[in-house]
Amino acid sequence: ALDTARATGDRPAEGRILGALGRLHHEHGLGTEAAAHYEAAIAVHREVGDRAASAIDLGNLASLRRQQGADDDAIALFIEAEAAHRDAGNLRGRGGVLANLALLHHEEGRLERAAGLYLSAIQLYQQAGEAHREAQAIGLWGLAAAAVVVLAVSLARRPSSPGIGGGAPGQVLSELDELSAAE
Repeated sequence: ALDTARATGDRPAEGRILGALGRLHHEHGLGTEAAAHYEAAIAVHREVGDRAASAIDLGNLASLRRQQGADDDAIALFIEAEAAHRDAGNLRGRGGVLANLALLHHEEGRLERAAGLYLSAIQLYQQAGEAHREAQAIGLWGLAAAAVVVLAVSLARRPSSPGIGGGAPGQVLSELDELSAAE
C-alpha cells in the first residue's frame, strides 16, 4: 500500500500509511522503527497541511518517547500535538493529549502542574461530550489532588515549615512539587 501511494503521488495516503506502520511497530515493541515511521508520517502530514493527522502521530510519538524514558522530548511533542489538535478543532484529541501530559507530570511528582492539566482535559472532554473520558480524567485529577493534600499535611508538620498558608499563594504547592520530586 505504501509503494502504491508513493507511486501514485498520493501524499495524504502515504502519511496515513506511515502513521499506521508506526502504530503497528509501536504495538509490537519496535520503538526505533515506530519512531522512524511516525516522524516520516508527521513530515508528510505537514507537507500536505493535514493538522488533524499530524496531531495524532505527534501524540503517538510523544507516547513512544515517554515509554522510552525521553520525558523532555515527550513533553515537547505532547505540547505540539495539543496545538495541532487545537488547530484542527479536535476537542477530544486535545483532552487526550492534555490527560497524557498530566499523567506524565503526575508520575514525575509535579502535582500542581498535573492537576491543572487534568482540569483542562476535563473541561475539553465536557465540551466534546465525552462523559467516559471526562470521568477518567476526574478520577486521575482526584488522585493528584489527594497527593497534594497528603504532601501539604506532611510539609505543614515539618518543624521548619512555615505551615499551610504561609508565603505567597501557590508557594506551598510549588514547595510540594519540589518536595515530591526529591522524595
